[in-house]
Amino acid sequence: MRLVLVFCLRYEGDSLCHQLKDKLRNVVAGIDLGIISQMMDYAGKDKRRGDLFAKQDFLKKSKTLLNNVFMLEPEQNVFL
Repeated sequence: MRLVLVFCLRYEGDSLCHQLKDKLRNVVAGIDLGIISQMMDYAGKDKRRGDLFAKQDFLKKSKTLLNNVFMLEPEQNVFL
């Protein structure tokens, strides 16, 4: 259930979220999936200010990390 909740938060509005909830309801008898709807109302896209999963800065962060690890950019001389 936690995995479905995190998936629905990440991919809010995707039809796969509804399919996962239906499959979870079929597999686990008597499960109350109302908590997922409540969490979407509480922490959905329209309630968040920032990017919860940092999907927009991923390329920028990975480029910086690679530059730092492999020293692709020349370092400035700190003694001058």
